[in-house]
Amino acid sequence: MWQRTIAKPIEIRGRGLHTGKSARVIIHPAEPNSGILFRRIDAEPSLFIEASFENIFSSQRRTSLGKNDVVICTVEHLLAALYGMRISNALIEVEGEEIPALDGSSAPFVSLIKAAGLVEQEEKANVVNLKGNIWVKNGEAHILALPYPKLKITYLIDFNHSYASEQIASFVIDEDVFGKEIAPARTFGFEHEVEDLLRNGCALGGSLENAILITNDGPATPLRFEDELVRHKILDLIGDLSLLGSFINCHIIAIKASHSLHLELVKKIAHQTFRRCKAL
Repeated sequence: MWQRTIAKPIEIRGRGLHTGKSARVIIHPAEPNSGILFRRIDAEPSLFIEASFENIFSSQRRTSLGKNDVVICTVEHLLAALYGMRISNALIEVEGEEIPALDGSSAPFVSLIKAAGLVEQEEKANVVNLKGNIWVKNGEAHILALPYPKLKITYLIDFNHSYASEQIASFVIDEDVFGKEIAPARTFGFEHEVEDLLRNGCALGGSLENAILITNDGPATPLRFEDELVRHKILDLIGDLSLLGSFINCHIIAIKASHSLHLELVKKIAHQTFRRCKAL
């Protein structure tokens, strides 16, 4: 498998899901072995932030990266699109605090990547093949990673809600499956959480245009898939897995997990594979 970048720059504008602030993103092609790099072009100093588990700033309700007090919020949907489309190298310039939410899924990013075109590069892609089992847990939340020749994700959610209970989905992830079955799944939230989220500075840009709102009577907008919620959790996990800095082959079984547990798994995989990650 060869490294890939995009054929030409992509520009994206929109509001952030959590900050509600406008942002502009330009994704540039990058040389082989560059990896995925972010740069806040409106910040001083305008430094590079590698898409790496070592630069995780926050994992509460979203995944945010930071370095030297420069932060870029809610990177997971864009990173999932890049990973799902097998992009190894890209420079992502960001003007604003948060990646635009667009429709709350990865599908718009995938469409823009396809429209820009893909370029195969003359360097082999980095692929991690898991050597042994890895298990992380936090209360009722568990993630188990097992050796497997491809990337397979099995995810179970149960929010103890009549319209969001015991959804389970399992996919072997490749470019086609990601684009059709995972990328369109939108982020979601519950009506009873809205006041607390807003009070804590989250979901300030949320709307029915970029999220599924689950009310006591069910989803406030039509679903794209009957199990769209668990598919979006798989999307989030793929975005978080990309912070390993390599593609990975394994079977991940996640039960009632979260961004923070996803990222704990990434750190454990890195520790097993690279022996260079920060203390867990």
